[in-house]
Amino acid sequence: MGYVYVVLGQSDSVHKAMASSRGYVVPLILGALVASLLFALLAALVLFRLLTARLRRLTSAVEAFRANGFTAPPQLPPAPRAQDEIARLATVFGEIGDRMVAQLKQLRSIDEGRRTAVLNASHDLRTPLAALRGYLQTLLMKRDQCPRRSSTITWKSPIDMPSVWRGWWNRCSSSPSSMRRKRNRSARRFPWPSW
Repeated sequence: MGYVYVVLGQSDSVHKAMASSRGYVVPLILGALVASLLFALLAALVLFRLLTARLRRLTSAVEAFRANGFTAPPQLPPAPRAQDEIARLATVFGEIGDRMVAQLKQLRSIDEGRRTAVLNASHDLRTPLAALRGYLQTLLMKRDQCPRRSSTITWKSPIDMPSVWRGWWNRCSSSPSSMRRKRNRSARRFPWPSW
């Protein structure tokens, strides 16, 4: 058996106490709610920063590698003990960066070798052609002074060519009187055919 108590009316003092407590409860609840939301937001930001710190370090290493023109291997942050996706990504990026640097060095050395070969070939071709051009220009300038007999050149091999040109040069650079003597001597020995 139990008893049931029923309160039929409230006294004025209880009513006044409840009315005065409503003014404190609402601001207290709102303040606690705002403070807990701010704490949760701050905790989320700190946690997010901690979780993305390794990713930010990897991103800055990638940007530094790109900024230096891919000439030096990337300086990656030390790998943590845990082998998660970010650690594997950093390892693979380091291998790719090392390979890129090695390939770029190899391309530069091949390009330098190609330039050297072209310069050497150009020089090897230009020097004899310049000498030949000089001889021909000299002969064209002095064609009236050269004997008619020397207008044909025959040589046995390309090695004889400098000696043939030296002979022409000696004949064409002689004084006019010595050239006349040479011409008369060669005309007596080898008469020109009449055409």
